[in-house]
Formats: sequence, C-alpha cells, structure tokens
Amino acid sequence: MTVPYYKIIAITLGIIMLIPIAYIAFLRVITYDPAPVEDVDHVSGKRTIAAGDPLTALTFNIGYGGYDRSEDFFMDGGKGVLPESGDAVMDNMSGILSIIENEDCDVVMVQEVDVDSGRSFHVNEDGYLSSRPGVGHAYACNYKVLFVPYPTPPLGKMDSGISIHNPLAVSEVKRSP
Repeated sequence: MTVPYYKIIAITLGIIMLIPIAYIAFLRVITYDPAPVEDVDHVSGKRTIAAGDPLTALTFNIGYGGYDRSEDFFMDGGKGVLPESGDAVMDNMSGILSIIENEDCDVVMVQEVDVDSGRSFHVNEDGYLSSRPGVGHAYACNYKVLFVPYPTPPLGKMDSGISIHNPLAVSEVKRSP
C-alpha cells in the first residue's frame, strides 16, 4: 500500500510547523516567572535615619555593563549585539562604579544587572557593585532563561535583575512590579 503524496507533504509541513512551536513552548516553560511580590535576601547596612532627614537616591540602568562610547547596539538602530569582551564589561563596570561613588547618594537602585549572562561574558555585576565596604545590598532576578536564541550572535544564557545598594539598616526587602 502506498501513501498518497499529499499526505506525505501534509505530515512534513506539520512537523516543520511543530518544531518552532515546541521550541517556543519549551523556552516558556523553563523561563523564570517571578511571583508578583517576593522576599529578597539582603545584606543590611548599619546607618539609621530619622523622619525628616534628607535622603538622596540614584536610579541607574547600567545596560548589563555592555555599553561604552563605541557601542553600536542593534536595539538602538546599530549593528552590534554583544560587548567586545569580558574585559570590556569589567572596564564598563569600573566606570559605572565610579559614577555611583561620585554621585554619593544614600540609595542607589540599579537596573539590568547581570549575574551570569552570556551577553556580559558571565561577569557577576551584582557582586562587583556590592563590593563596597559598609554598603548593604539586595539583588532580585527578573529575567532568567537558559538560552535566548536571538539576535545573531545569540545572547545565550540570561540571568539578570535589579539591585539596590545603601548603607541604611534594612529589616526586609521585597521585589514587586
């Protein structure tokens, strides 16, 4: 008994369509999906403040330590995808830390902090930013996936989040939307 050619074509097309759908479903299942509100491990500082004391704050999107003056990032209309090297990421992190120290704010809130991501050559940026003595800190993951298949070259493994750094005595930290 022979199988009609249209059935072979239909089965072949079905398999071709099923592969990307299965891959996207697989990525969705293994992608980190945080709860709306989560307790976050933290290291507390020791300084206390009273009601009415002034408090300065800095928010800083560090762009995963991947940007310097020469970066031509594809999401901003350029052609580049990844920083040049892990050394380039460390140079950028050094500059970022200098900016934070020069601003001398009481509270520093940082976005796009990678701890183990391919796009930042697996540099633990939170560990680097948290190395200042006397400064408490907390890190909350908000994007974690085994592999991001786009663009070219692919971003690969992602483990990225937000962090807060301050010398204040803190009893609890929560991550919320």
